[in-house]
Amino acid sequence: MKIKNAGLDFCVPTSEEVKCVYDGVVSKVTILPHNQYVVIVCHGNYYTVYNGLDHVKVVVGKPVERGGVVGSFDNESLYANFIFQVWKGHECLDPYKWLIKYNKK
Repeated sequence: MKIKNAGLDFCVPTSEEVKCVYDGVVSKVTILPHNQYVVIVCHGNYYTVYNGLDHVKVVVGKPVERGGVVGSFDNESLYANFIFQVWKGHECLDPYKWLIKYNKK
């Protein structure tokens, strides 16, 4: 069975916090197997997905600003696996372009 990953995979230090790339409203928070969280933020017609979090720092229905902390990781190991995705409707977009825009501002 093949699973398509439509995002960017990161191996990040567990001391890092995950920050929102653009102003939006938290659309959904859900927990996955192995007690990891997925946070979806709505930015008008676009959605960003933050997958693989151990802790969530946002609340569904509440706004989150660009640079606001979405979540974090446990310090049980040195690194954590994290996936970032961007969607417009049912179309997956290149998340790299959003990260480049985020870092330029």
